[in-house]
Amino acid sequence: MIEDGQTGFLYRYDDMEELAYNVINVFNMKINTMELSKKEVQVAFVRHDRKRNAEQLAKIYSIISKQIRQC
Repeated sequence: MIEDGQTGFLYRYDDMEELAYNVINVFNMKINTMELSKKEVQVAFVRHDRKRNAEQLAKIYSIISKQIRQC
């Protein structure tokens, strides 16, 4: 769900150097954390949009229902 460098930071679970690098850059403000946060909030609003998700779920159920009736 995170786009590395755009809405957060990803690293391999065993790469402590990469984790430390990202944390240091955040605390040293070498990374614009406000911009990063704004982007993630925008992404989250779309991802968790109730109407959009309900419509998509209804479409999925409709497709499944049609496939079951064809069997």
